[in-house]
Amino acid sequence: MEVQILRDIGRLMEHAGAWNELLRLNNNQNPYMTLDWISAWWRFFGGKYMFRCLMFAEERRTLGFLPLMAKRKLGIAEYRFIGTPQSSRNGFLVRPGYEKAVASEALTWFRGVGSDAVFNLRGMNRTDSSLIRILEGISGKRYLLRKEPVYSIRMEQNGLETYMQKVCRHKHIRQIINCEKSFDKILALRFVPAAPEEVELIFPIHEKRWTRKNDGNGFGKGVSRQFFTWLARDGNPDREADPVSFQTSVYLLWAGRLPIAFNYGFQCNGHFSNYRLAHDNDFGIIHPGIMVVKNIIERNFKSDLQVMDFSTGDEEYKQDWAENHDTFCQVIFGTDTPAAGMYVSAAILKDKLRQLLKRSKKLVYFKRVTLGRIKYALSGAPVRSHFKKVRAVLKLWSPGNLLCCIVKRAALKTGIFGQYRLFEIEKTHRHGPAETGPTICPAEPDRLESLSDITAMPAENIVRRYKNKERCYLVYDKNRIAGFAWINETCLGDNDRIWWKAKKPNDRCIYDLFLFKKMTADEYKELMLYLAHECSGGVKNARTYILVYRFDRKLIKAASGFTEDNNSEIHAKEALHEAASD
Repeated sequence: MEVQILRDIGRLMEHAGAWNELLRLNNNQNPYMTLDWISAWWRFFGGKYMFRCLMFAEERRTLGFLPLMAKRKLGIAEYRFIGTPQSSRNGFLVRPGYEKAVASEALTWFRGVGSDAVFNLRGMNRTDSSLIRILEGISGKRYLLRKEPVYSIRMEQNGLETYMQKVCRHKHIRQIINCEKSFDKILALRFVPAAPEEVELIFPIHEKRWTRKNDGNGFGKGVSRQFFTWLARDGNPDREADPVSFQTSVYLLWAGRLPIAFNYGFQCNGHFSNYRLAHDNDFGIIHPGIMVVKNIIERNFKSDLQVMDFSTGDEEYKQDWAENHDTFCQVIFGTDTPAAGMYVSAAILKDKLRQLLKRSKKLVYFKRVTLGRIKYALSGAPVRSHFKKVRAVLKLWSPGNLLCCIVKRAALKTGIFGQYRLFEIEKTHRHGPAETGPTICPAEPDRLESLSDITAMPAENIVRRYKNKERCYLVYDKNRIAGFAWINETCLGDNDRIWWKAKKPNDRCIYDLFLFKKMTADEYKELMLYLAHECSGGVKNARTYILVYRFDRKLIKAASGFTEDNNSEIHAKEALHEAASD
């Protein structure tokens, strides 16, 4: 058998016909083995590597390819599969029936390299005949074999309905599905393909998600960002299903007009590889990442795909949604030189330490999350972000108003006795907007950043309030924002006491009312009547209450004409028990 070394991408492309023939013979479903992927990857990342693709032939017939690249580290040439680390599944491309023969020739070539060299082959299936032959050939040497699970769904085995019945046995998956339905009523959720001009929207979401963690593989930064943008825009022409190529799919989950999560994946010959997903941390309470998983699975079932894999990794959500799993391996071995031996020994030691740390969930959390937060804090980004936030808030708020707002919210959250008074606003259905004066409009929750500046609240707290069926109304004075108020439909309080609890479906409570401009008590009262009318929808039997901070004198004076509820404070546990029984 003849072994030829192709030393540049141009030489490989001259053999594109033979390569694609082998893809068809193997019914290839791996996008990372297509020439479209390899050529695109080399275009963006190949500058720092040496191209070393092995071609195996016999009697003018091509038997296989081994796509390798090399890079020198401390005088040692390290050989890897082309596309690593962006590609998670790699291997030999061999004519069926010649797997062991080609692997044997590759081993002979490995041994003949002569100098200090290490072969780091990651992403081969544990059952691959080529991998089995390599492990047999290096059995007497020191090497590292690391295994990684790849969870998948075999869609040809079951229909969507049967599959969903199985996964809904997990309680938290049922909760997330219900959460999606309820939040969709507050802010319309849409899961749709990203238009070419919308692809760039996924990277800020990814970086916002991973900037405080020790992970992320650089997906949203630098050359990697350019590469994945190019694949989704220019490198993704419409093609029929064919094992010689692949299609890139990018889906966005929209909450109103705001993208909150995405999925990036590849489809190749009936196989969907879920490459990357992330969600906006501000919406973490509604688990949009899991919503994306559910939606992409449903779409793949409806697209008549055969298999969907979740890429390498053993995250819990993958285990919950998957039905099957394969084992992919990374094997590291070297030539018979002291330097190569030390390299392999260091890799083995590092892997043992890694496996030891993974046994403790606390250590994994510390490494990924705690150290990530420390790294983020030391970067100076939190200070810059906080300064920007303060500057935006102070454009609307005076220091006195801001301090008063903080005290009011602290009183409500901590349940300090006697800090609030509750009043019932009567005859709300008769009070619409006045001919002159401020106007009231519901806030748009998908304008989260501006709403956070207006209310001086963290964005994630605003999302939490909307999830809990609360709404925000903005007060305008001649097209300028003059204040805001929050409306609650269920109950207000903390773990010790409940200040207010709805007794009927149409009950509402106004709280956290704040104005940036000075108003008289009569103007305050007129505004409260107007606000009560708006939040009750003008329903005659609706009861609207207002929770007033005891030391907010103007609001107390304006509300003094309403009926005060002196029996509003009840124990929180009792209220929760009543809500559960209802």
